[in-house]
Amino acid sequence: MRIITILPILSRQKSPSRLGVLCYNGRMDTATRRGGVFLTPLHFAEKAYEYLESTLGKDWYQSGDYRLWDMAAGTGHLEHFLPKDALKYCYLSTLEQKDVEHLRQKFPSATVFQYNYLDDDVAELFKKSGGHFRMSGWRKPPGESEPNRPKPGGLRPPLMQNDLANPQIKWIILVNPPYATAQEAGLKGASKSGVSDTKIRKQMHAEHLGEVSRELYVQFLYRIMHEFQHRETLLGLFSPLKYLISTNYQKFRDNVFHAAFQSGFVFSSDNFGGTSKTSHFPVAFILWEMPASPSPARAQDLAQGKRYSAPPWDSEPPPDVQPPRQGQENRVRDDDILLPLQGGNNCNGIANPEHCPGLGLMPLTGRILYEDTVVQKKREPIEIQLDILDTAAQKIGIKTVKPENRNDFLSRWIKRPRATVIFPPFGSALTIKSDNVDTRNRIAEDFLASLMCPGNELQNQQQTAFLSGPQASAGALSVTPDNFEQAVIVFAARRVPKDTWLNHVDQLLRPNRELSPQFIGDCAVWSLFDNKNQTVALRNVEYQNRVYQIVNHFFPFPMEEVMKAGNAAQRSDRINRHENSFVADWLTKQTLSVEAQAVLTITREIYRLFFTNWDVLPRAEFGIETDDAGWYQIRQTLLHAKLGADLLSDLKHRHDQLRETILPQLYNYGIVN
Repeated sequence: MRIITILPILSRQKSPSRLGVLCYNGRMDTATRRGGVFLTPLHFAEKAYEYLESTLGKDWYQSGDYRLWDMAAGTGHLEHFLPKDALKYCYLSTLEQKDVEHLRQKFPSATVFQYNYLDDDVAELFKKSGGHFRMSGWRKPPGESEPNRPKPGGLRPPLMQNDLANPQIKWIILVNPPYATAQEAGLKGASKSGVSDTKIRKQMHAEHLGEVSRELYVQFLYRIMHEFQHRETLLGLFSPLKYLISTNYQKFRDNVFHAAFQSGFVFSSDNFGGTSKTSHFPVAFILWEMPASPSPARAQDLAQGKRYSAPPWDSEPPPDVQPPRQGQENRVRDDDILLPLQGGNNCNGIANPEHCPGLGLMPLTGRILYEDTVVQKKREPIEIQLDILDTAAQKIGIKTVKPENRNDFLSRWIKRPRATVIFPPFGSALTIKSDNVDTRNRIAEDFLASLMCPGNELQNQQQTAFLSGPQASAGALSVTPDNFEQAVIVFAARRVPKDTWLNHVDQLLRPNRELSPQFIGDCAVWSLFDNKNQTVALRNVEYQNRVYQIVNHFFPFPMEEVMKAGNAAQRSDRINRHENSFVADWLTKQTLSVEAQAVLTITREIYRLFFTNWDVLPRAEFGIETDDAGWYQIRQTLLHAKLGADLLSDLKHRHDQLRETILPQLYNYGIVN
């Protein structure tokens, strides 16, 4: 993402050897915004270079062994703090010609050229001819002398071609690619509908990587991983964290992304001008080591599928190692990740380097192969720790990020009963919605409510609710007596933690051990009186030529208490049921915390107030015709009548206290990171 903080001038210089130049002072046009391009704030660019120097040393460029490439250089903010003497080893490419001209003026010693990293030379890259990226000629800059032209049709400078062909060269990829995501057909925001239609996306589709191909920065990462998988490379990447932890990226992590974490930091996207302050998310700068390939001799053996010696243990293998199937003990697959026992060299001179798997120093999931023995082994996800930076780029803490397998997600933990019974679909608490193109209008047997719970990240907090019928759109499940306790845990886990920029894309995980009955009860009480419990009771709902009675199975108190509240005789024809609701019976059997009991105490007073004023309340506005009205209906009616404000305020206070009781337990059970 080119992050936007338009700084017209830099007022200070690091040292005489640092660049002191004017920042690009220009407004972004519509096409630039559409592509998700923003300018990197200089203080975060400076911090990134500090991390780079900490890894490679301050004099990394003096040996002449390194080349740095920023293939989304834009106006050069990332390179602003590079030493002047390092620029002759730098390649800066960008999409727009106006940026090329600016970069040549700003960095005269660097090699600057116009290049579309997501379209140019893509077909040649995936030919994998001889293990080297074959390029056809390049766009000659104005005034370039004819002898410097490469072979016909080329798109990159000949000097760069030579460096890419030189196995002794080490590469630094320093990049902040665009973060734009193409909108799916039919959704709002059509201005980005074609932003990610590139040749790289087509290649990702060919590898069945799914909808992650809509993300431009992931397309950059995909090509980088392929293009530099056999070169000694340090990747410095600004990007969202989704490629490491989000559900849809599981296959990308398994099949594409293998690198070793070095260091990094994370900060809020609202540090970038032009981004939303209300929908901020974490942006990370991470240094990844993309390891070199095995030795030439070993690579030749791998290409021939050579069998290797016995495992390096005396008798039985370790418990996490599975014996290979008979006849395939030491055969090497193309997608295997090789871990050497004593390191390895570059894949020089190999006829088929595509058979040289990269050294998987950061295995996320799948199979590890040791260079001197080929075995199957379960790979455990690693944890990485990123420094948390504030708006001044100062460290204020540490965030732990752990790539998780989607099978461990909380969304996979809850039982999802089969929905077979047609029922009116809800668009909101009181709205029946039947005009969707793909309407979800079925519920499970023994239906109690619908839990709206799309996705598995905390960013979906506002897309969490209980409804009294199936949610009209995708992303919900039927709550039944069999999964009710799981449902209130999922609801509380998605709603109790505050959604911040730091945890915005964190995954919720299945509990790491058995949950205590009191914790389950507390989550149920908190969920029942959260504003997103939108279960209701409605009469005579017409849907598809049938009339339905919507019963509120989440009514929290026994009907005996309802009958005693107010003048029950006058409401006798409006009592929808004489038996207790499922939730009312369930609550009588629970052991609750003091905080949960306090919530029930104050809500009893609120319900008593509601039924006492039954005849004068504007019930019709909220569809209330029966005594089993939902919490949403009761609360909205009292608010509309400006009645019980002190009780509702007291409830909010006690509800927040219960939240504080539940939150540390969500951490303790490993549900929330």
